[in-house]
Amino acid sequence: MWPYYGGKYLLAPLYPKPKHDLIIEPFAGTAQYSLIHFENEIVLVDKWDVIIRIWKWLQNCSQKDILGLPRLKQGERLSSLNLSEEEKLFMGFIIGQGQAPRDKASVMTTTYRPNRQDYTLRKAANQLFKIKHWKFILGSYECLENTEATWFIDPPYQHGGHVYVMTGNRLDYPLFDDAALPLSTGGLGRRTGREITSHCSTPERKICRYKWYLPEVRIKELHCIARIVVLCAGTM
Repeated sequence: MWPYYGGKYLLAPLYPKPKHDLIIEPFAGTAQYSLIHFENEIVLVDKWDVIIRIWKWLQNCSQKDILGLPRLKQGERLSSLNLSEEEKLFMGFIIGQGQAPRDKASVMTTTYRPNRQDYTLRKAANQLFKIKHWKFILGSYECLENTEATWFIDPPYQHGGHVYVMTGNRLDYPLFDDAALPLSTGGLGRRTGREITSHCSTPERKICRYKWYLPEVRIKELHCIARIVVLCAGTM
């Protein structure tokens, strides 16, 4: 729906399909996995209020609302425009190329990629119908009840996560790799249903491992060098 650092828009189609009607993303971001399987019951959880505010605003938008947003010129500032706070946050991600919302339009999004804003807005407008039935929760993964569902767990990058406003510095990443850990340890504990964990060290070359039935396989070479590990715990 909008550009976001660490979004899985290229990898999302390669993850296993959900086996349950309910999909829960405890580190929602822009929820690329859920956008593919949007017909399911979707619950998105994020502790950054900006993310939840944008999702709730989009849910109530029409295509006309999105397509009517301004296309900024180089040097133009969102703060100078008559927009709601949610509109400014949404547009801020677009002109900020997925990082924390910016106020001033850069050369990259106005001169080098002059059609990027229009393309992103049209893409968002065409996907609004997908999210009308979704549920959004402002909060931490630690507060979630153990519910039978497909859990798509995509925490912030372990290295390079400084770009996030809500970083993963306080996350104990090994806890996400062990489905048997109790919730009291601070991890997600044993989830009822199926877990798909995207455990990311750095945002560069992407490698996926379907631990339960395939050896490590290279899925795609993107622009740099990094590693993503996908842990599918199967049905528990």
